[in-house]
Amino acid sequence: MPKTYWFCLSLLIQSVLISRACLAQDTLWNQTDSEGRKQGYWKKYYPDTTLMYVGYFCDDIPVGLFKRYYEKGKIRAVMNHNRDGIHTSAELYYQNGTLAAKGNYYRQAKDSMWNYYSYYTGDLMCSENYARGIKEGSSFIYYPSGQVAEIQLWKDNLREGKWIQFYEDSTLRQESEYLNGNLHGRYILYHINGTRIIEGEYSAGNMDGLWYFYNEHGQLEYQLRYRNGINLDEELYRQKALDYMKGIEENIGKIPEPDINDFVRQQ
Repeated sequence: MPKTYWFCLSLLIQSVLISRACLAQDTLWNQTDSEGRKQGYWKKYYPDTTLMYVGYFCDDIPVGLFKRYYEKGKIRAVMNHNRDGIHTSAELYYQNGTLAAKGNYYRQAKDSMWNYYSYYTGDLMCSENYARGIKEGSSFIYYPSGQVAEIQLWKDNLREGKWIQFYEDSTLRQESEYLNGNLHGRYILYHINGTRIIEGEYSAGNMDGLWYFYNEHGQLEYQLRYRNGINLDEELYRQKALDYMKGIEENIGKIPEPDINDFVRQQ
């Protein structure tokens, strides 16, 4: 191609870049209309002049990409607002910069699936379902490996239906059920080898009827009677508690004591 073509093309590119630079410099910030509504690009600062947020408004409603910051300058939230002013996708961050949560809003209420992440490792910790601010459907808790640790059902912000827990190898750990936010019905706790450890009934949140307690081999060790949460075999229960504490005392020194640094590192 002739040299004049490349020369003209380079001039065109330069003019576009210059125009964009001028446009960015000429952007008007923090404007309101005659009715006092925010319009266009806005910035807000903390008292120490650190940026608090930056985004775009249309008739006082956030539209498009919106960023919020902590006082020390780290990103706090990245919001993407639909033009309808109702639906928003969001990413929320801890002050150390790692992702804390991700999900959607309907107006200002959580909606659909929300995922929550660990402050320390960034691993997915749990997931919850919402219907316009109300917990609805399944929620999950995860091990760091990603294996499901717990499944819980919700209805109208109350626990309702099956509650299941798993060991990290996916072996069933516990199964029970909720009714109107209270434990109700059969409760079974399993050893990792699959044998039952505890089995009994709940009634409106209270232990009720006969409860069975097994050893790790699945053999029945004892049973206790309950009525509306009250233990009717108090003396047997007291003796079993004493035996349990005695076993712990006998093992003092055999099990490593917690290292204080383990706690310090988690702060």
